[in-house]
Amino acid sequence: MTTTADAATASRKQLDDFATLVFQAIIASLDSRLPQPLQLVEASLEDETPSALAAHFAPTCARVDLRAGDLDGAPFTCLLDQRGAHLLAGSLVPVLDEDLCVMIQTGESSDELKGALQSLADVLKDALGGTLATMGLSSELSVEGSRFGNGLLCVEDDCPPRIRGLFEYRGVRLLLLVELPGAVLERLGAS
Repeated sequence: MTTTADAATASRKQLDDFATLVFQAIIASLDSRLPQPLQLVEASLEDETPSALAAHFAPTCARVDLRAGDLDGAPFTCLLDQRGAHLLAGSLVPVLDEDLCVMIQTGESSDELKGALQSLADVLKDALGGTLATMGLSSELSVEGSRFGNGLLCVEDDCPPRIRGLFEYRGVRLLLLVELPGAVLERLGAS
């Protein structure tokens, strides 16, 4: 049986390819919702250490938790950095005024921000679920929760492997991480 560690080592190219498919699907889902195009700069397995990532995600970021019902409830955690949270929230709600920017920074909420987070969660669920389905891995993803906040990134040494998508939107670089459960790593490594 393929272990998670074996799969992560043996299938680096598979994970890079999987990351490209996932993040291209996210762009396709967001294109109709955003006033300007979102471009994918890089997609790969994340190589940074948890502590290095923690410094990047120390400010408020957006987090979406998904769960795959047909993979024994395997969790997927998606994290969008603060610049991405600001820009995408501002594009997914009619007006992102100064008060809403402060709410993002402090982790407070409002109907507008809840709507932006729900839109982002739906995009991530559909894009990730669709990509998994085309690979015969999973298709039943559900949104477990979504929020803005601080300290939302796992910084333990045994954190799940992550894929990273570096995007450019309105001239600004945005970073999106997706933590992959062991069940997906094993299935990718065995495919």
